[in-house]
Amino acid sequence: MLPKEWYIAQIIWLEDQLMMMPRCLTVKNRGSIAVRIFNNFLKNYEQISKKHKDYNFYLQVATIRKEYSSQLQEAKKRLATLYKTTYNSIKGKYTLRNNTNIKFNQEYWEKCVKNCIKFRPESEIVSDGVEFKSRFEKDFSSELKNLGLTFVYEPRMYINPNKARYSDFGLFFPIFNRCVFIELMGAMNDQDYVNSQCQKLHEYLQNGFYIGRDLFILSGNEKYLPGQVQMRDFIINIITGLCEMYLVKISS
Repeated sequence: MLPKEWYIAQIIWLEDQLMMMPRCLTVKNRGSIAVRIFNNFLKNYEQISKKHKDYNFYLQVATIRKEYSSQLQEAKKRLATLYKTTYNSIKGKYTLRNNTNIKFNQEYWEKCVKNCIKFRPESEIVSDGVEFKSRFEKDFSSELKNLGLTFVYEPRMYINPNKARYSDFGLFFPIFNRCVFIELMGAMNDQDYVNSQCQKLHEYLQNGFYIGRDLFILSGNEKYLPGQVQMRDFIINIITGLCEMYLVKISS
């Protein structure tokens, strides 16, 4: 179960995003979709159709608002259901700290996603259209999905301007403006494999990655691999650490 701070952070971020966006929604109008744009007091609105020069912009905003509103209600519901805490009872007691001193932000993430490898010809295990190299990776991806987290398989991480590495998983959290990367090392009984992983870790460390902050490692070997519970706890610990880093409790 994800920590309550995760849902609190989601709610704060979503409320802030909705506050900054124009207030609009889509409606059906004679077989097509129109957009209603409300004023600041929500008493009057302007309704525009496809002929309007800003129609596409406001249609996108209305779509995002609907998605964010749904996510907001779901986060509040989970907070109340799982932790018996209503958001109103803790509103104003927390704030989000901006990611200003770590390079692994949205800009870095977009570069990783743009150049990631989605399919590998040597892969044999397929799940939801993604071709994994091992059962370990496939099972780990299932735990991410079970927790409601989205990921990119083998994002291209820029070690330096001349070299890139592909971690096993990358996750981006808009609410923290933060991405993290995960390496699953599943053949630690193979010395050649160990040597190659040591070289990879050396490159990460030399280029600003901190293990346990930016890069997380879960390992095993041919006889032992982490089970479902251990994988889930590993992921939850990552989320908990991010919450501790970016969700700040305001002193009364």
